[in-house]
Amino acid sequence: MKRKESIHQQAHLLIGSPILQAELLALRKRFDIPPEGLMSEGALENWNEQHIYNKFDAAQPMENAVTKLIRKHGLEVGWHHSFMRYLLLNDRDDMELPTELQIGVFPDETTGNPQLHLIITADTTIEDVKAIWPRVKKAQDRLPYKKKQKRRPISEENLKWGELSLAMERDGKSDTEIAEEFTDQAEKANPDGFKSYNAEDVRTIRRNYKKQTGIY
Repeated sequence: MKRKESIHQQAHLLIGSPILQAELLALRKRFDIPPEGLMSEGALENWNEQHIYNKFDAAQPMENAVTKLIRKHGLEVGWHHSFMRYLLLNDRDDMELPTELQIGVFPDETTGNPQLHLIITADTTIEDVKAIWPRVKKAQDRLPYKKKQKRRPISEENLKWGELSLAMERDGKSDTEIAEEFTDQAEKANPDGFKSYNAEDVRTIRRNYKKQTGIY
């Protein structure tokens, strides 16, 4: 119990430091995080969708920056997860402060896909594992291939438009030009009841296609 209390006291002192707050604010600006943080798990999920999921290497610069920050302030590596949470959410009560048992994410040597590892010490008990298990389940759900398994099947029509929009975008076509092509094709396929597309429709189709297929 004393150890838990000391960790909470240490977190309180750290987060109350104007110097550390200024450093965290600079990191939020650098990594396109709102100055006030993401404020909720839902906002965090949306941010991860845009910046991290399906792009494992994209997280590395931020991971490295947090590592440098905790070293600068003389903290052990176990604080890394807590400071990543605080950097993103800006909530001292939701930092998930360090315990003897840690969750690590490392790339598979063969595939490069991220894998979860439980990092234990000589004093780790089964009770420690049970206590941290909800965090393990959350981390599992954030894995890119786990998220792909949860995606709803994409329809043939959405697959067609998604592939075409991505190909035309790579060819340098604007969303307006792509929308015109979509409208032309739809009219040829169904002259009496075709849908007219605009640039916003194209962006929505492409975004949903990327989200459902994991192709970027």
